[in-house]
Amino acid sequence: MKSAMMAKPADKNIQSGNSRVKVTIYGQLNRAIRFANTGDATEITSVDNDGSSSNVSVRAVGKANPNLTIGALHEIRFQHNRRSFTREENTGNSRIDFARVDLWLDHKDMGKISMGHNSMAGDAAGLFELTGVSFVYGFAGANGTDGTRADAAVRVLATGGSTADTEAGAGGTFETMQAAGKARGFRPFNFFGFRQNRIRYDTPSLMGARASISYGEAQTWSVGLTYAGAPPGVKDFSALFAAGFRKNANNTTAFAVSGGIKHSSGFNLNGSYDSDAKVLDGDPKNSQWGVSGGWTGKINDAGATAIGIGYNRSTDGIHGIAQQYWAAIVQNVDAAAADVYAGISYDSGTVTHTVDAGEATPTNIAGSGTPADGNLVLPVATKATPCYSEGTSADAYVRAAAGDTCQVARDGVFNFVVGVRLKF
Repeated sequence: MKSAMMAKPADKNIQSGNSRVKVTIYGQLNRAIRFANTGDATEITSVDNDGSSSNVSVRAVGKANPNLTIGALHEIRFQHNRRSFTREENTGNSRIDFARVDLWLDHKDMGKISMGHNSMAGDAAGLFELTGVSFVYGFAGANGTDGTRADAAVRVLATGGSTADTEAGAGGTFETMQAAGKARGFRPFNFFGFRQNRIRYDTPSLMGARASISYGEAQTWSVGLTYAGAPPGVKDFSALFAAGFRKNANNTTAFAVSGGIKHSSGFNLNGSYDSDAKVLDGDPKNSQWGVSGGWTGKINDAGATAIGIGYNRSTDGIHGIAQQYWAAIVQNVDAAAADVYAGISYDSGTVTHTVDAGEATPTNIAGSGTPADGNLVLPVATKATPCYSEGTSADAYVRAAAGDTCQVARDGVFNFVVGVRLKF
């Protein structure tokens, strides 16, 4: 006879303090090892994959009447070495925060009203896709997925060289400088974890479509639209779509759209566009678009398998451009309520360099002269710059003026991650 110690534990072992309220406790732990090559260095780090963060949540739902439910959600997110922030020089970053503290009334015919800290309308509007691997790689882009920074070998105009105003004292020498910590992408983060203390209204679902509007404590308002389901009259296909718009207290705005279609065979195609619509004077106007495709199905007894590939391209609206190629696989292990995954990405591009006063303005130094004239004063720039142009005379180079910009190429970066997400 089996002992009590060997008996299978009950699936439901949480009891509410109030029999009229259903309480569920759930969460996950999501850890990965990341191998990265930044051009000049190789990094190996253990990270919390915040593409789907480690968390613990408590959800309580009560039924006021057949049409109205009242619910609450409290989610605590805990992360050590966040994947999207961790790089060689800042390992060890940790965060414990209240990701969601929300209460809602949901009426079958009138819709849902929520209040508390949770998603604004339009949250994640640029991240919807059907690959099944988006928490490994997807529309988050190069700078939204891995915190790895890029290196760069930059050709600069060193000592000598004229200012933008004159070619006096022109000349100068060139050298190659090694730079680190360069940005790897320019994805906007307007709808990336777009959560505030807010009040929000969602319409009832109409054939899979739902609209929402919200107003946050930061004087931010937003609207969103989502659709999930099989379009009427269409066989063998399902669709997922999201769109969002936000306006901030300083009158800056942004919008995003994303979505995909999936065939009953498991194959899917997806697209995304995310952009700053209006920015403050002098700020870059970031944007990103991406495409992805994949397949989901069952090829072994462990559980479903999802495979995806994709491409993202982002820009800062000036000289910065980044392009990312990625591939990922996720294997469900149903018996352990876990996902085992791996993914690889390569990104390359350029960054915008803004000239500071030290690069543009030469330092006057004493030179040789005649007793009658006194010492000659020769302008010599003491700070190297990658921003210059050719002058009108041979071997003359004109330094860009302070505030001017130019394009600097950076090294390509490889990231490879392998990890496990355990759900409970």
